[in-house]
Amino acid sequence: MLGPVKKTGVHSRPAFTTVALLIIAVVGMVDYLTGHEISFSVFYLLGVALAVWFVGKGFGSLVSVFSVAVWVAGGFASGARVSSPLIPIWNAVILLAFYLVVVWLLARLRLFHQQLEALVRQRTAALTEEMAERERLERELLEISEREQRRIGQD
Repeated sequence: MLGPVKKTGVHSRPAFTTVALLIIAVVGMVDYLTGHEISFSVFYLLGVALAVWFVGKGFGSLVSVFSVAVWVAGGFASGARVSSPLIPIWNAVILLAFYLVVVWLLARLRLFHQQLEALVRQRTAALTEEMAERERLERELLEISEREQRRIGQD
């Protein structure tokens, strides 16, 4: 299962949580300031991706919902007019579905990455153990060879 990152260098989970939310707020502000005719919806993915990778799948999903809410609110606040109330609902659902697919994909990628790292650590440990065993056997073989040469030399 995908586990959240507890600590990465000097950064912590609360720091990544804060940064992800700040990214959504900044993108939302830029989206609002540029007006409803220009879409910045793809840039919300920066916060969503950060949330998934460093905090977890659940928080990534929550940030996705928050991003869509900010996007919709920004559109209406900047003067977007629609011919039917179903249009913003449809657009929000489609955008949320897209974000959730990205959340799922990133969560799976993170899981595969973690599993691969664990497998590499496991195989490295096994290889290190094998190398140590071979060195021990080589030393033992060398000692036996030297002992036999001394025995033959004494005869």
